[in-house]
Amino acid sequence: MKNFVLAAVVAVTLGGCSAKPASAGSGAKQAPLTAATIAKAEAALSSYEALRAQLADDKLTSAPGLAAHIAKHAKAAAQNASGSPKAQLSAVAKAALAIRAGTPNAVRKAFGELSRTVVTMLAAQPALAKGRYAFICPMAQGYQKWVQTSAKIENPYMGHSMLRCGGATKLTP
Repeated sequence: MKNFVLAAVVAVTLGGCSAKPASAGSGAKQAPLTAATIAKAEAALSSYEALRAQLADDKLTSAPGLAAHIAKHAKAAAQNASGSPKAQLSAVAKAALAIRAGTPNAVRKAFGELSRTVVTMLAAQPALAKGRYAFICPMAQGYQKWVQTSAKIENPYMGHSMLRCGGATKLTP
């Protein structure tokens, strides 16, 4: 399976954040995922993207509901998987369930831990990584990376206060 290059062409610097240049990520070679597993994992990743966009827009009230959708779809995908993919999808589901209503900092920190599991999974599963971009914010507390479907940075850790903070990075944990 070919590795997909996930890189943004332009790194952005704003408000004291230093952007890192984008570079390609590659995952370990594994058995291909079944179509059913990919479809369910894609549903989880779509909910992850919706959650990321809501955090970038400072809308935190929908976070627990979106996290529940991520967990539901990741668990369903894990049932169709085996080995490392099963463990990765189960980790995504577990991390999603940790997102609860709370302070913006608490929600964003929990999202960071969810992002850690998503980045780990995508680095190992190029079929799921296609069309996704990895970014990093050096000012974020906790895990600093996240994934999104647009090459234009929209920082979920800083929201409107520093929406363009950070830069493209490798899709590696």
